[in-house]
Amino acid sequence: MREIFNLDPEKEFEKFTKEVDELKDIWQKYQELLLSYKASEEEIKKKNEELKEANESKDVLFSIISHDLRSPFQGLLGITGYLVDDFESLDKNEIKELIETLHEALKNQYRFLDDLLNWSRLQSGKLSINKNEFKLYEITEKIRNLFYTNLDSKKIEFINNITIDCVVNADEDLINLLIRNLVSNAIKFTNENGKIEINATKLNNNIQIAISDNGIGIKPENIDRIFKIENHFTTRGTNNEKGNGFGLALCKEIVSKHGGEIWLQSEFGKGTTFFFTIPNNIEL
Repeated sequence: MREIFNLDPEKEFEKFTKEVDELKDIWQKYQELLLSYKASEEEIKKKNEELKEANESKDVLFSIISHDLRSPFQGLLGITGYLVDDFESLDKNEIKELIETLHEALKNQYRFLDDLLNWSRLQSGKLSINKNEFKLYEITEKIRNLFYTNLDSKKIEFINNITIDCVVNADEDLINLLIRNLVSNAIKFTNENGKIEINATKLNNNIQIAISDNGIGIKPENIDRIFKIENHFTTRGTNNEKGNGFGLALCKEIVSKHGGEIWLQSEFGKGTTFFFTIPNNIEL
């Protein structure tokens, strides 16, 4: 009893305060550890979901590739076999028609392989972004000339509203490929005597490019599917043109690598506009 009365209140209070502070530190460290554990658990869960999704996409992708690489050769072999077996009995017009069909099929297959190669290189990081300044108008005019035959055969008006002095800072080859895919897509889904229009607008630190057509448009339920390669969304064009399902997925990848965004607006039966942005600090 005497020992209790001999205790120094100040020292005991100081000791008590120190013990409380130590308990607070322990509790804080425990809370931090618990939060770290929960964050790690969430991160692991997220990574597992991403891995599962990637594996599912990979399986679908391999299935698409194996199908789309093999199936056209049946038609190609059929045409070449017909030419070999019946060449003597065919007249010039029939031979010319078969050769034109063969040429178109080979072009489609080449575009498929080219899109697939570029997409896979972007995905794997083996295709680097080499930015330089170039005039967007010159790129779009080259694309117009490239598709002159396609535009002329469907009597489609191509309106290039991009100004001659519009300069962008991006990978010229990839932007060329991007716009080429979008213009090709527009031609595919535009009827005869239709119209395709391309515009560029400066928005803050971005350049927004819009490629519009007054073609058949896209059904609302299909809009969210077209940029996802695992969906392999493809439909026939107004002249029965065949797509490969890779073009728009490739466009999305190119825009993403530049730090931009891509989206579309469409009204079924009235046309579609594809928009994409490129971060840019050069004045129009």
